[in-house]
Amino acid sequence: LTIVDNNVQVNNDVEIDAEDQGDANKEVYQEVAQETAVEAEEAQIFSVVEESPSYPGGDEARMKYLRENLKYPQLARESNIDGTVYIEFVVERDGSISKPTIKRDIGGGCGEEALRVVKAMPKWAPGKQRGKPVRTQFVLPIKFILN
Repeated sequence: LTIVDNNVQVNNDVEIDAEDQGDANKEVYQEVAQETAVEAEEAQIFSVVEESPSYPGGDEARMKYLRENLKYPQLARESNIDGTVYIEFVVERDGSISKPTIKRDIGGGCGEEALRVVKAMPKWAPGKQRGKPVRTQFVLPIKFILN
């Protein structure tokens, strides 16, 4: 925090050149505005897209991956806990998974196990909007069923 004296002189003079060519500055502004719009679109996370992201090999391959990699937590097994855990994540433009979070948990360590498996998933085919890959939000239900 800097305290300044009220008696300090501030130069508020602004020089404007009436002969200045405004067109040159206008082009620069338009280019920057377009780049900013493109960057904002790239950073945007879509919930609904024209082409949804998909696991490599399709839904059957995803189910096989989950069956082979999920381990039923011992606490959930002992407590007879079963149900569906929902994991939300973002499929990036390159197909990688980011920001995985437990959206709905059933307890007994099931949510943490589902999160662990989602974090280890291979790259997906990204979602597409207007033919271009975009960041897409995805919610994956994972069922835990006791036999």
